[in-house]
Amino acid sequence: MKRSLAAVFLAATAIVAALPLAAAPANKSLQNLKGAVSYQVPGAGPRAIAQKATITLADNDTAITGANSVAALDLPDTSRVLIGQNARVQLAFFNQTKIANAKFIVYKGNVRFTVEHPKGARANYVFQTQTAQIAVRGTVGDIEDSPTQLQVNVYSLSSPNLPVQLTLANGKIITLHAGQAFVAHITAGVITSSQIVNISKLLTQPFTEFNTLTSLHSISLIEAALTHPFVAIPVVAGGAIVVNSLTKNTPGPTTSATPSATPSVAPSATPTATPFATPTPTPTPVPGTIIIMGASPSPHAPPTMMPPAPNTPHPAPPNPPAPPGGGPPGGFPGHPPHTPAP
Repeated sequence: MKRSLAAVFLAATAIVAALPLAAAPANKSLQNLKGAVSYQVPGAGPRAIAQKATITLADNDTAITGANSVAALDLPDTSRVLIGQNARVQLAFFNQTKIANAKFIVYKGNVRFTVEHPKGARANYVFQTQTAQIAVRGTVGDIEDSPTQLQVNVYSLSSPNLPVQLTLANGKIITLHAGQAFVAHITAGVITSSQIVNISKLLTQPFTEFNTLTSLHSISLIEAALTHPFVAIPVVAGGAIVVNSLTKNTPGPTTSATPSATPSVAPSATPTATPFATPTPTPTPVPGTIIIMGASPSPHAPPTMMPPAPNTPHPAPPNPPAPPGGGPPGGFPGHPPHTPAP
């Protein structure tokens, strides 16, 4: 009996050993890449992470960085979020079934997201800032969130059909494609102006702290984004559109209607039989063809200066000579002709 039980036990052990081991669930990890990095569990104070050390991060934990510091948040779907200096970013949740879902709350600071996933899988990541919700699905990009500005750079997309979408606090939805950036001014927690522009080297300057810590593949995507031929599209987001210093477009000179000087009547000598060339009439300006910004067009056309009657090559009829001070022959209307003294 004992031998039979032992045989059964050995057989069962062999079957279990032959079965493939289930893969252990990957953890969400936070690594200190540089400087002072800590994490905070809800209801507790910050806990420092030694340089180059890695800890397991749970949902609702917050990553905190100091000056000249960078942290990396690695997720089970191989996505990575780099967190820049003086930042505070909370991992609200991460779960993965057929779609990897994650939400981050960016309280302040800069982040670079590289949302990747195995071929055929999908991801739905959301970054919540003080003024917008940014949804990314297979994207490499940057976010800058400060009390005065929100900037989102999109360098690449896993598919052109999966652009980055921003939902602003006022409900407006902004769509960003590869090579585009969204720049908004913030006053008292409210977006007062915003625009979509092409990514330029100047717009990548706030995120240079990530370059030495980013994969060569991601760097190549960032450099390629600088050559995308997209056209800037201004977007009103709660106020007038203001072109900020980062993407300032220099306007061309404003065309204004400069009134021509009124031609004065030159004193003419006593008419002689010498023929004069027929003057060319001055063209009359058409009202409404030039609009001066800030001024309303006049409803009346400007006065037309009639050209003087052409002289003929025949001797002119005898007219009184012109007065010494100038004026038309025959005097001014309402006054007798002036006859010079002998």
